[in-house]
Amino acid sequence: MKNHFIRFWVTILAICLLMTSVSVGIMAAEPEATEEPANKTVDLSGEIEGMAIDQSGDYDSHVGCQFVIVSPALSVEVCCPTWSRPNGGFFTFSIYKFDTDYDTSLKAAPLKSMRYEEFDDNQWLKLEFTETEPLAPGEYIIILSEPEPGLPSGVWLDKSCPQQLCWTDGVIDPKHSVRSRVTFVGHPESYFGTPTEPKPETRDETEERSTAPYMDMTVFFNDPDWSYIFAETSAVSFDIDEIMVINVMPADDPWMIIKFDDICTEQGVLVSKYPVMKMKVRRMDDSDPTAGEIFYLTDKSPNAKAGNSVRVDYQNTTDWQYVTIDFSAEKRCRDYLVGIRYDLYDHAPEGGGMEVEWITFFESAEAAEQFDGDFSKYLPEPTETPEPANTPGATDAPFEPTAAPTQNGGQEGKTPVSSTVAPTEKQDNKKQFPVVPVVIGALVIAAAAAAAVVLSVRKKRKQ
Repeated sequence: MKNHFIRFWVTILAICLLMTSVSVGIMAAEPEATEEPANKTVDLSGEIEGMAIDQSGDYDSHVGCQFVIVSPALSVEVCCPTWSRPNGGFFTFSIYKFDTDYDTSLKAAPLKSMRYEEFDDNQWLKLEFTETEPLAPGEYIIILSEPEPGLPSGVWLDKSCPQQLCWTDGVIDPKHSVRSRVTFVGHPESYFGTPTEPKPETRDETEERSTAPYMDMTVFFNDPDWSYIFAETSAVSFDIDEIMVINVMPADDPWMIIKFDDICTEQGVLVSKYPVMKMKVRRMDDSDPTAGEIFYLTDKSPNAKAGNSVRVDYQNTTDWQYVTIDFSAEKRCRDYLVGIRYDLYDHAPEGGGMEVEWITFFESAEAAEQFDGDFSKYLPEPTETPEPANTPGATDAPFEPTAAPTQNGGQEGKTPVSSTVAPTEKQDNKKQFPVVPVVIGALVIAAAAAAAVVLSVRKKRKQ
């Protein structure tokens, strides 16, 4: 009995100790209560994408967003990088009351503005208000402007979201949002409304559009002289002989810049007229990547800029294929397209290769889609050389042109060759004197000499 009694109490004690240890563990796992801030800060932007847009190339560059708050706010902030480079960080941060549309809103004086100079990398630039005079509920546009050219100043962009419209250089960027946040007074139940969408741009559907490729801006890579249009390359080398063969070295971002402004008779390709680009390309190996990117360079923004790009998806084949880019969908690609930065592959850890036969432009996506790559009907026909007349001394040997007409888009790589021009016969450099005047001159001289002899004989007789 004694042993049973001892075992009973030992079991009870063990159970009590176990329950005590569990309760202590639960208490230890509970986090310490934190005091919630008096005012709520809410992200205004979308899901993080990790893309920064550099605005240091042009003093007139500006980035911002349009949004609606439904509760009073104490501050609006935007995250801005300088890439840790020295002497960077210059923006004027302004907020405007929305009125009718973007352009009308910015014509008014800003509600508040602050100049930031040499701010830190990834600093949150802030416009502050007070609890007594908060930013009232309503629709607003914030703008970061007046960067110092050449000194790094940027803005982080994230994925698009319904609570803001992203504006870059006065044009909506539908794919992104400005990384921003708003601190509200207290903890309101709701934060944001829906910003006013701009009126869609319309095109006159009665306007007749050509289905032909833009021959003045068609590049045929069949002549090494075309190498002059390449401004810069990174991790690629190329050779032009009938087609352009590109060798891609192992790299995360191999690219080449192709300039159009030196080819066109104008400043570049007028996007409003020819918004669709088409290329004939071929991946050289099955292991080559199947995605790339094209950055558009305009006369207003001539440098490759984050956000000013279009993704390129290749078919998973080594056959020739067409790549079509519709720049009309890119609101920031306007006025003149002066070139592209062609990132052949997004990521090429093992390198790769690409062949390009031609690049051309069209007035519509439908025309580009229907084009089968046959340029022969759009190239000027060679002018026939007239047969020589059957005159005495003429030979019957047929004329042989010195060179065949090319299809390289133009003379010296610029304008289309209109015809094969027959060479003219070389003129004799010796002077050819007319026969009749010479004979008459000789007779006059002979008559003068005869007269002189007669006069001389008469004088002798008189003597």
